[in-house]
Amino acid sequence: MCSQPPPGRRTRIPRSEPRPDAVALLGSTVTYLSETNSWSRRKDRPLTQEERDALAHATQDERTEAGEQLIRYWKYRREQIEALEALHDYLSPFLEQLVQKNLTNVIRDLTQDERDKVADLAGAIDDPVRPFTPYAF
Repeated sequence: MCSQPPPGRRTRIPRSEPRPDAVALLGSTVTYLSETNSWSRRKDRPLTQEERDALAHATQDERTEAGEQLIRYWKYRREQIEALEALHDYLSPFLEQLVQKNLTNVIRDLTQDERDKVADLAGAIDDPVRPFTPYAF
């Protein structure tokens, strides 16, 4: 005999675990075109039948996970750009004070706290930009 929930009580539908391959596909290579009700690759390469099938069966959890990962990736990119701008803004007053403007002269004249700030900002922009990689952000 199968047990049924009491009247007026809803059963919870178990959430499925997002498939990494579907999340990767959603997050890194395709965009949904509502006007044609279809998916398209961002780099002009047609989708394979397997990719179209994976997208057609993508769950809401997979779409949500891909979206969340992309948000984290764009936050990473934005922080890297902001660090470069902050370094420029921070060093500009020092550069303007120099007769012979070069970074060596600026660094030599900074206090230790100022050097630490420059090192922090430079460290944030030192690494090359990483491309979007699912489950890395």
